[in-house]
Amino acid sequence: MACQKVLDVAGVGGKITLGGKVYAVDAPLKFYAGQSWVAAGGINVVGGGSEIRLTAPASSVVEPANPTAVTYGFNPVGIYFNAQTYGDAGLSLYNTSYAKPDQCAYRADKDAAAGLLLDSNVSLQCYFNKINQPRAFASGVGGVGIRFTRGANANQVFGGKCGSSTRGMEFLSLSSGNYIAGTDFENNTDRHIRVDAPNNMFFGVHMETAPIGFDITVNGTHTVRIGTSFATNVTVQVQDASVHGAVLETRNDSTTGGVTGELKFGPMRGRSSYFTTSSICMIDFDIYNSAAAGLIQYFRNMVTSGECSVSYYKGDGSGVVTIKLNASTGEISSRDILQSDNAGANTRRVMRRASIPTSGFYNVGDVVERVNPTAANPVTRWVCIAGGSPGTWQATAWIVVRGPTSSRPNLGAADVGVEYLDTTLVGAGKPIRWTGAAWVDMAGAIV
Repeated sequence: MACQKVLDVAGVGGKITLGGKVYAVDAPLKFYAGQSWVAAGGINVVGGGSEIRLTAPASSVVEPANPTAVTYGFNPVGIYFNAQTYGDAGLSLYNTSYAKPDQCAYRADKDAAAGLLLDSNVSLQCYFNKINQPRAFASGVGGVGIRFTRGANANQVFGGKCGSSTRGMEFLSLSSGNYIAGTDFENNTDRHIRVDAPNNMFFGVHMETAPIGFDITVNGTHTVRIGTSFATNVTVQVQDASVHGAVLETRNDSTTGGVTGELKFGPMRGRSSYFTTSSICMIDFDIYNSAAAGLIQYFRNMVTSGECSVSYYKGDGSGVVTIKLNASTGEISSRDILQSDNAGANTRRVMRRASIPTSGFYNVGDVVERVNPTAANPVTRWVCIAGGSPGTWQATAWIVVRGPTSSRPNLGAADVGVEYLDTTLVGAGKPIRWTGAAWVDMAGAIV
């Protein structure tokens, strides 16, 4: 207990300097408010620095001297808190706020233990602690490198590494408002980060291979994860059941088998996946409420003399626009398919073409609008009357042309009913009709 006596004498605000050796303890050392523990610098904190090693079962290696009152400030620098398989935590910041551990290592290999524990015990305080360059390990079953629990709020972690644990980091029991930036997650066997509390933020963290990178539960609403980086060719799955939040990242995703980019803000989520020969982009503006109405507004407040439009291109890489919506005029223009109505069992299409199709499958009710009717080609519309490939088509509208026999239109089997005013026949302008194979007069005689 000689170590503890030194700490007791130093008291509140005292400064302790540790030599570069192992300090074996069989009970937790207790720190006081404002104390600074500084280890010998310039060496590897793990395996060569100042180590405090627990050698008997206990709650932790180091914890506050008075756990019933808030401890304000504790500043260890370059120390290795090693609980081995004996302690529930390497360093416990139970009911501690404004601590600033710097370049320390934390290890706890007991099952369900945490290398570094931040715990508010619901009604107490574990707030505004700043963890700089941590190295956290917890290899026991259910072990966690850094655990935030029971309302540990508004703490900050900068850089460092959480690895070789069951989970690298976890946020439990309403531990919210915590900020994690630039931390590396490697060799965790279950998942890198589990978020079961709201309003936590992750910026620029790095992940190596793991079964699951982020595991965000329904309680992890408003989680923010921006700019997560993943090692090259590493496959990481993300599970995110949170209702609202913000996401911007790209990863190799085991659930899609390809490169996945994700954008999320509020209830809206967009995901794009790139595969070897294809890609897909999915956007849902309220992914967690299928009954919610969606109102999407473009160019709502733009004041400009230029054109505001949305264009869709052919998928062959030619750069040809197939559908264009001009938001200034409301005009919709397209190359082939004008309109699709899928209210029934089959999709109905209205198409603008020079003639009826000769290939492809079409359904009853599909319509072709001719783009260039002329005297020689007077039919302006056909309707598919029997589905198939290419279907059976019937002319339903045409221009009635007047001219000599030599100028009769060239028609086909789909043009039954088309009329022509043949001025060469007896009785100027005598109307004749096309049967699908021949011209006949009104009595049915071929003329």
